[in-house]
Amino acid sequence: MMNFRTEPALTLREATKVARNMYLTGHYCSEAILAAIGQAWAAEYDPAILKMASPFGAGVAGKADLCGCVSGGSLAIGFLFGRNNLKEDLTRCWELTGRFHERFEKDLGSTSCEHFTKGKFNRITHMRCYRLVSRAIKILWELIEEEAKTCPAG
Repeated sequence: MMNFRTEPALTLREATKVARNMYLTGHYCSEAILAAIGQAWAAEYDPAILKMASPFGAGVAGKADLCGCVSGGSLAIGFLFGRNNLKEDLTRCWELTGRFHERFEKDLGSTSCEHFTKGKFNRITHMRCYRLVSRAIKILWELIEEEAKTCPAG
């Protein structure tokens, strides 16, 4: 059963502001993305969900591997469209996640934290990642909005 609303509780601008503010006040990109998309699009949002995204900050535990925007966005898609049991179909969730990854890489050149930070976490890369958070929210928003037109809320 999907945890998804067809009309968001926040506007794109508001969700972007939530994510940016969270990122600027110390949350990782993965946490900011999951929280902003969850608050906007989830039928039921519990702030405790944020804990799931904590390990993915700074490219998965600071290893500069998968970009936290990508992992946080993938978690957000799973939160909205994932399954609760083995009888539920994962096709929609996997397709949206695949499209998100492809679009992020096409628009930004990579899905690797190393690509954006060179493994260094400082003021310069922090601001670069701030811009990535905004872009990731926009990409996710467009994908979810398209999905909202084709499926009922659940």
